[in-house]
Amino acid sequence: MRGTMMRAKRVPGLSRSLFVGVTALAMLGADAGFASRPADDPETDPGLDVAAVEETLRPPTVFELLLAQADVEDDGARARRRRRPRGRRPGGSRQGDAGQERPPAPPPAPTQQPVAPLEPDTSSGGVPTPVEPAPVAPPPAPVQPAPEPPLDEGSWTPAPRQQQPPPPPRRPAPVRPGAESDQDSGSTPGAEPEPRSIPRSEWVPGEPPPRRSDGKRPSRRNAPTYENELPDYEFVALPDRWRIVENLGVNEKWYDPYNQNTLKADRPIPGTKDWFVNVSVVADQLFEPRRIPIPTGAVGDNDQEVDLFGDGVAWESQTTLLTSVALIQGDTTFRPPDWEIRVTPALNVNKVWVQQLGAVKLDPKAGDDRLDYHFTLQEAFIDKHLWNRTDRFDFDSLRIGIQPFNADFRGFLFDSSEPGVRLFGNFANNRAQYNLAWFGRLNKDTNSALNDLESWRDDHTVIANFYYQDFPVLGFNVEAIFAANINREGNERDFDRNKNLVIPAPVGLIGGKDYEVYYVGIGGDGHIERLNLSFQIYGAFGNEDYNPIAQRSQDIEAWFAAFEASYDIDWMRWKAYMLWASGDEDPFDDKAQGFDTILDNPNFAGGTTSFWMRQQIPFVFGGSVALSGKNSIVPSLRSSKIEGQSNFVNPGIWQLGGGADFDLLPQLRLLTNVTWLQWDTTTVLQTLRQQGRLDREIGWDVSAGLIYRPLFTNNIILRASGSVLIPESGYEELFEERRDDDPPYSVLFNATFTY
Repeated sequence: MRGTMMRAKRVPGLSRSLFVGVTALAMLGADAGFASRPADDPETDPGLDVAAVEETLRPPTVFELLLAQADVEDDGARARRRRRPRGRRPGGSRQGDAGQERPPAPPPAPTQQPVAPLEPDTSSGGVPTPVEPAPVAPPPAPVQPAPEPPLDEGSWTPAPRQQQPPPPPRRPAPVRPGAESDQDSGSTPGAEPEPRSIPRSEWVPGEPPPRRSDGKRPSRRNAPTYENELPDYEFVALPDRWRIVENLGVNEKWYDPYNQNTLKADRPIPGTKDWFVNVSVVADQLFEPRRIPIPTGAVGDNDQEVDLFGDGVAWESQTTLLTSVALIQGDTTFRPPDWEIRVTPALNVNKVWVQQLGAVKLDPKAGDDRLDYHFTLQEAFIDKHLWNRTDRFDFDSLRIGIQPFNADFRGFLFDSSEPGVRLFGNFANNRAQYNLAWFGRLNKDTNSALNDLESWRDDHTVIANFYYQDFPVLGFNVEAIFAANINREGNERDFDRNKNLVIPAPVGLIGGKDYEVYYVGIGGDGHIERLNLSFQIYGAFGNEDYNPIAQRSQDIEAWFAAFEASYDIDWMRWKAYMLWASGDEDPFDDKAQGFDTILDNPNFAGGTTSFWMRQQIPFVFGGSVALSGKNSIVPSLRSSKIEGQSNFVNPGIWQLGGGADFDLLPQLRLLTNVTWLQWDTTTVLQTLRQQGRLDREIGWDVSAGLIYRPLFTNNIILRASGSVLIPESGYEELFEERRDDDPPYSVLFNATFTY
């Protein structure tokens, strides 16, 4: 029995636990046969092996059960290996397994049957006869795969690839919508089919893809298509990237400037690829009551006014409509446009009422009011993008025509719209910008201050400036500027629209003059941490061949400086500022030291809300010469800021002040300013007015204004401001007869609508 068990352990593919169970059943059957005998006597039963029986009946140990389980797992692994395709091992490739011979599987072991012991025949007392044990069903033989014939080396071939089912036949190409036959849909009836391209499976490795059989490139135009297939991409008319949103229900409205709009250069002009049009309309309405000293004429409507200056109550209304049309070629989003053609016509209607005759016009018969209008072009230029310096679109451009230009940060020197040629651009990743420009001068309309295209002046301005950002610290920008103003109007005589003499200026010994003046300046604007800073310094050098006050030629040497600092605290901005323009201490020497500008329009010390900057205060010669021009900060004693010549023999000025801006609401801002005014020198004033000593103090300029943007944008801007000049002795001595009257004031109401 032990030998039987040992042989059972070596039977391949059979569990040891199965053999143990079968053997135990056989032994139980043998014991049942022995039970029919009288007694178990070892001496009378020589064939009984008690030890073998006991070992057979012993239950299997844990170790034997583990061995049996391992045998079962080994049998499962061998069965899985037999089911794998030949010529490939797990984890290997077909090329790595090709040509390798697999060892044949071992033959299965024969089934063993238990041998029953011999039992002596007690009935005959002679030779023992074999006793048949109880019939036991043999264990089922394990299923073995069919033996594989051995492979000879070199005779192995890979198994053939599984054949894929053929693709379904192509359906006939549909007739294109709107076509009556195949001829209309791109194919010719009765013609030979177009040669097809060679399938990719027949390409030769390492060589370029072959062409068709006729040597041409394959075309998608006449290729057969499936039924209900989308049209070929060559025939699909897709909207461009601006109009594709119309499929989503986003349609433009011509009156909406904040969504896609062809009139605001959001989409190209229909029928073009990269030409855009930008239309802007600005309507500006101004109403201004004021009270300033106004000279009385020889004939007046008030018999009580016999002094040089009468009641100065007046009001003015200005309505201006500007329509700007720009034609632009190029991508205006990521780079400068290639071409820009802009035209801005302007129409102005103004009306003035003054309480003195001869103030609105030189002829007293014209009355005390005036209604006037003027039509002109404020812009008309062509801008050509020359080239890009870098891939970050540092560029150079050339602009020719009537164009606006501001020479510095605050408009102290030159801020106007004049005909000229301007070369401008940037470099160093837009950290540096430059301008090289020449401008002629158009005369301005007297009552609207717009361009007068019928009158050109012999006055030329050349400007070269350079801006550099983030210097010397981040957030601060600096500027260096050189400008030249050359005037050759010494032999001309010009009157404004109201018949007042403007060239030469009616002051001193009247006479024409030519002059050349050169400006050198440096400026800065920005912030250092939370401190906002802005400054501008100019030096003016040159000569004039005649000055009517000095009555001789003079060299020009004058200076200008302005400084402003502000600090933001939450919704408040507190600021302080200072301005100095040098004056001429001796008007009769050979040096003119009073600073004057070319054509300024400054935004400083309250800007247009300031009384001193807003109003043109008459001085001498019936108001033909004013202390300062309208929207000017320098007391230049010109006949007219916009039509006269520069004058460098003037008193100069000091301004010291401060103010605060309050953002009361996101759409409402309050501006306040208080400025102390003082002459730099009074020698020139004493000479012209034939007065004794004049005090230098002018007075206090107090102003406040509200700016309201109801839509939080610049489409609608409403302004209201008021300013008053609290005069000191320097002002009262010039207008002594008005000392007991109310102080001069100015009120401004302005509404600007922009599309």
